[in-house]
Amino acid sequence: MPEAAQLAQSSDVNDAIISATDLQNRFAEVPNGFARVVAAGVFEPVDAATYRVVGAELSGLLDRLEAVGVPMADALHEVERMKADSDRFSRRVVDMVRENAWEPFANSDRTQEDLSAFTARVDVLRSILRRTAGELVNRFIDQYLAQDAEISSTLRSDS
Repeated sequence: MPEAAQLAQSSDVNDAIISATDLQNRFAEVPNGFARVVAAGVFEPVDAATYRVVGAELSGLLDRLEAVGVPMADALHEVERMKADSDRFSRRVVDMVRENAWEPFANSDRTQEDLSAFTARVDVLRSILRRTAGELVNRFIDQYLAQDAEISSTLRSDS
């Protein structure tokens, strides 16, 4: 089991600790791996010799990809891409909230009713955008797997 996975078994994954040496060793074969995994927000320094997991989702993704045989360089690259894609989507959500919830509130009298309406609108926007994004990603994954002739025919023959 990868070291981060072992550490992640604590009650609070984001408090899992790993030595800088162990982290360096884990990513030694990945060009700039140590720096990249820290820059990706998976780990952050506690001090010069110790790091902690701060991106439990990303750390777990690294562990799961490694466990199924994905080379660490490819796994780290995927973590970096997923983080960037998620960051872009999240910023679009905040832009939508700003335009469709904050601006009406900011231009209001800011009464308790206005605040309640603002809070409700943020909750609804956040909820529908999260749910829709997840559904779309799942649908697109299935669609693109089905469009790949070799993958889809092999998957059908296994059923």
